Amino acid sequence: MLPTVEVRWFLPGAMPEEVWAWFQEGRLVSAEPLRVDHYLRVPGSDAAGIKLREGRIELKVRTSSHGAMRFSQGAEGLVEAWRKWMLPLDETQFAATWYAQPSRYWTAVQKERWISALAVGTLPPGRAANQATPGMLELARVRALGDTWWTLGFEVSGMEAEAKAFLLESAQRVLEEAGAPRLGLEASWSYPRWLER
Repeated sequence: MLPTVEVRWFLPGAMPEEVWAWFQEGRLVSAEPLRVDHYLRVPGSDAAGIKLREGRIELKVRTSSHGAMRFSQGAEGLVEAWRKWMLPLDETQFAATWYAQPSRYWTAVQKERWISALAVGTLPPGRAANQATPGMLELARVRALGDTWWTLGFEVSGMEAEAKAFLLESAQRVLEEAGAPRLGLEASWSYPRWLER
């Protein structure tokens, strides 16, 4: 079980070149291979996400919402706490029984992701740098149901209070950089909420 605190935005269309340039500037970025995740649609719920990914099933449940937070003059988003479980799976058997009708039950989401570790910022008193809450800044291009979007998110794992403090400090620092994209509250969604829309 992995507890996280997150904030994310989804914007329709192709990723602007200036966003890609800003993301790479001064950051160590790792690219992940193109992959396809299959999300189980849960109508009427944006508090749970179920997906099949690379031979395992992942269950993600929102445990609390910290509401809207402003990170810079041009960025405001919903900060939420989640718990995630990852279970190994016989994907071949699962595919034959659960998503034999993918258009009815499952949504395939193609993802290209670029990840950068968040720099250690302000640490809670008494916490050593090598104990810092791990966090990441993620930029991704996603395609689902024939549409292309791009998404930017911050995710920090660890105890909720410390993870939230680290996320807020890190996101504020990053989103106040020159060239950072404008990110409105109306585009701040979790993956389950984005899929519902």
